[in-house]
Amino acid sequence: MKNAILSISEKKEILKQIRKELAEKYEVITFNNLLDAIDMVRESDFDLILLDNALEGISVGEAKKKLTSIGKDFITVALVDEINEAETKELEKFGIFAYLLKPIKIEDLDAIILPSLNGLELIKENKRLEEKLSILEEDTDIIGQSAKIKDVRNLIEKIADSDLPVLIVGETGTGKDIIAKEIHRKSDRNKGKYAQVSCALYPGELIERELFGYERGAFLGANASKRGLLEEIDGGTIYIEDIAKMDIKVQSRFLKAIEYGEFKRVGGTKVRKSNVRFLVGTDIDLKQETEKGKFRKDLYYRISVIPLNLLPLKSRKGDIPALYLDELSDYDFMSFYSACYKAYDEFRSLYERRNLSWEEVLEELRKDPRFSQNKA
Repeated sequence: MKNAILSISEKKEILKQIRKELAEKYEVITFNNLLDAIDMVRESDFDLILLDNALEGISVGEAKKKLTSIGKDFITVALVDEINEAETKELEKFGIFAYLLKPIKIEDLDAIILPSLNGLELIKENKRLEEKLSILEEDTDIIGQSAKIKDVRNLIEKIADSDLPVLIVGETGTGKDIIAKEIHRKSDRNKGKYAQVSCALYPGELIERELFGYERGAFLGANASKRGLLEEIDGGTIYIEDIAKMDIKVQSRFLKAIEYGEFKRVGGTKVRKSNVRFLVGTDIDLKQETEKGKFRKDLYYRISVIPLNLLPLKSRKGDIPALYLDELSDYDFMSFYSACYKAYDEFRSLYERRNLSWEEVLEELRKDPRFSQNKA
């Protein structure tokens, strides 16, 4: 299918020359007045518009503005009598970056049209990318458009303003921390502080000190009293990762903090109050842990009032494009958009064929020189 070119000039000899030189390669339509040309642009699609700067009563920039207001994509090439720095800046102000000097030379016509049409393809490609990326601009940090992800978003909207604990369950890499932050952001506590702590990083009774704080002399090295997260984050939200790894001795104290909002610092006797919402995450089946005696049943039932289960990416492959584009959102699409599309198929194949996790796929992506050299 031939590219469509519209030429607008009040000089018949210019229109005649353009038809003669371009009709064999392109679909060419010419008009000798702007109003009729505007009506034609409303009805038909054109890839390129050759716009004479000598239209009566209107500048080439204003004419371009009227044509652009129709809302269609096309490249404009100005037909000018002369060009200088001031003229160039004036054209660029209206989004005209290509021009032809009159009288038109055939070699100049050929030299400008093909690059201009390639530029249009770039614009259209970028627009398609922007449309795909628009899903990332929603009021959420949760990436994806699958039915399962939409269900998660809907559930978050329903539970965000509750003060009940939420148990976020999912394999490593399913984004449990992102979900926790989103719950906090959507809640009435979003003006308060948010903290995240991992029981895996604070084994044994270390998590107790981190949550409840401690008094001076409570243990060797406690040379001063320290406030814990329950005091620091009062009025906010605490997300506790890897809850299954919380020391069984600490679990009873944690249960009391959830139920009554009361706690004591390690080594202290004063009962303190805290208004904190707890979100907890796990990649281990807590019910099985209770049966093994590794997790308190009363704590399990208290934190699992609102369960939120996250599926791994292999169960929602439809979200791969959105996650892929999100990872690329830090890059300059205009300069290497074609590499993005070519590589997408490669990385999707990498994920499916080698059964890699999404984190492993992203690691492969980051190593790819096409991306490491094109950061915006």
